[in-house]
Amino acid sequence: MKELSSEFSILFMCRYFKVSPSGYYSWCSRPESNRSKENKKILEEIKVIHIKSKKRYGAPRIHVSLKKSGLACSKTRVAKLMRSEGLRGLQAKSFKPSTTDSNHKKRISPRIFDNVEVTTTRPNEVWVSDITYVPTKQGWVYLFMVLDVFTRKITGHTLSENMGAENLRISFLNSLRNSKTVVKDVIFHSDQGAQYCETEFRKLLKLTSTVQSMSRRGNCYDNAYAESFFHSMKAELNVKVFETKKNAKKEIEEYIEWYNAERLHSSLDYMSPVEYEEYITMVA
Repeated sequence: MKELSSEFSILFMCRYFKVSPSGYYSWCSRPESNRSKENKKILEEIKVIHIKSKKRYGAPRIHVSLKKSGLACSKTRVAKLMRSEGLRGLQAKSFKPSTTDSNHKKRISPRIFDNVEVTTTRPNEVWVSDITYVPTKQGWVYLFMVLDVFTRKITGHTLSENMGAENLRISFLNSLRNSKTVVKDVIFHSDQGAQYCETEFRKLLKLTSTVQSMSRRGNCYDNAYAESFFHSMKAELNVKVFETKKNAKKEIEEYIEWYNAERLHSSLDYMSPVEYEEYITMVA
């Protein structure tokens, strides 16, 4: 009614909404409740977190972020306040991984890592890798990445304008270089793509005592950890086609940095990969 008072008289609106004028004026003079003050404070923090996550976080992750900052409130309250302001996180579509073209005659490694039956217990036990393409108006950009299954951290990656196997070797070497602990006898799991079957890459794996594992042909769910990362990345970048290759590379680099350092994972007890890695190192 306050907002409409410049267009309609208070008396007319009281009659229309069936409230007494005295009741309305009593409500106007009533001091703001503590609950309302708290909601305003929480909402301001929600907006800060939502913007900081580039609107990627929904109520569950914002609720955890608030708790970490010392602001206690229920998940239901967070969701209700977000709805009142029209705030929502980016929603990924249902997970439908795609398969890699493995129509080649190169030797295939056996499937050693079973992502359903095998549970990792430490960092650098199992790394998974995959390659994806990102469309731009100037052509494709390819992302080669290596992910540690235990910490969910992207340990190494390369962005390229070609699908050459040298990009995979660089990503693998970056993972070795970035590791905080000794890398020994790690299982390296991927699909049956030609880059993973390349002779030079296999020599590199052998030189570093790395055990190669490959998904079954045509079974994309065997490499679900890698596929899931790409799925989240593309949904949370929220761009169907980038304007330029340079812009795509910049956005992906920033996303991976944010993903490792800040993105909260429900499977990691709502810690980021870096935070979880530090926690595991501390309690070990």
